[in-house]
Amino acid sequence: MPSDIGFREEDSLDWRSVIRGAKLQGPLRHLAASGEVLELTRNHVKLRITVTAFATEGNRQLLSEALSTYFGDHCIVEFEVGEVTSDTVVDAEARERIAARRQLIDGFASDPFVKTVVERFHGTIDESSVRPVK
Repeated sequence: MPSDIGFREEDSLDWRSVIRGAKLQGPLRHLAASGEVLELTRNHVKLRITVTAFATEGNRQLLSEALSTYFGDHCIVEFEVGEVTSDTVVDAEARERIAARRQLIDGFASDPFVKTVVERFHGTIDESSVRPVK
């Protein structure tokens, strides 16, 4: 995991790790996370994005500044507008949320007490009501 001091040579050049390490937030994070990485080096990032309106000079400059700060060296960012054909960080995060939700529901449903109550009262589990314990 990247440290608070920025990119280190031993850190991974994994786009998800870069997004986290650069502390991207809000719309800029969403732009980066929903883009398909075509090229990723410390000095150059090329992303394919689907929405032309997001491929602005302002967004390119903001992302370039954030990545340059993270890498400790100037980083050029390019956008290509087109169909995203491979997994993005947003896709991976969505799959992880779905898997975590399924695990939560399955764990609840397999609890011995819950199974007993469902069997005894001929009930069903409303999956939308299952929440993690806080």
